[in-house]
Amino acid sequence: SGYQYAIGTSAGGTQTVNWTSLGNVTTVTKTSLSLTVGQTYYFSVKAVNGVGLTGSATNSNGQTVISSFTTYFSDNFENWTVHGGAWSSISGETATHTLNTSTDYAKAGSKGLKLTDTDTTSSYGACLVKNFSPAISADIYVRFYVFLPTGYGSTNTGAARRIIRVWCGGNRAQMSINSTEHPVLEEIGAWGGTTGATALSENAWHCIEVHGATPSASTLLEFWLDGTKNSTTINGSFSGSTTWDYMELGDVAVGGGANGTGTFYMDEVIVSNAYNGP
Repeated sequence: SGYQYAIGTSAGGTQTVNWTSLGNVTTVTKTSLSLTVGQTYYFSVKAVNGVGLTGSATNSNGQTVISSFTTYFSDNFENWTVHGGAWSSISGETATHTLNTSTDYAKAGSKGLKLTDTDTTSSYGACLVKNFSPAISADIYVRFYVFLPTGYGSTNTGAARRIIRVWCGGNRAQMSINSTEHPVLEEIGAWGGTTGATALSENAWHCIEVHGATPSASTLLEFWLDGTKNSTTINGSFSGSTTWDYMELGDVAVGGGANGTGTFYMDEVIVSNAYNGP
């Protein structure tokens, strides 16, 4: 018949908002709260049945208040209208490596970014390049969505498609989709990597978010798939680099095989100083 919610500084806690009845609606926004920077808050929900009995509480995994949230760059690929200045350039676009906005598939709005490669001999595809100006001398989070059409796996047997690279000096963090459609995060300094336990399903949108700490001789790198953090993190050996300088997004390159063809889509990219999530 309805729901109750509470907000606290512990899972199931009511320190911020006591249990409050909503009636039979499934969303609520609570405003005018006095929140503390650095504190983690938990949102809890109970269901109420027709005779007034309440079920057990289900809790969120917690949201932490940060001192400031900075969006360095974002693009939803609707009209090439971006936040943080236009893309700096397009790299690798040819008759057989193409990119453009498309209404085929979109995570939000009506358009997504369509990447197509029909050249089985080249190791590079078409991608967008964004120079960060000024360069980012802090943690960086890059969130985006990727869509693999039905049949993607069969056209990429043995190949790893590099879909994003974030550069600091001559080193980089890069995210790939390997030949079994698993996301792979690698650091190109000492060549370490970690593979996601869950493969991307075809004909569906998936959210990937990459976090790189401030570049150093041991830079923390981690990623999330659909809001779930990968169990393994890696450290990038980025000696001599202190800033994130630019990003490549799209069909950046192919590794592990001469093939790596066909089409995939990306959408809703955002670069910021804190976690975004799906």
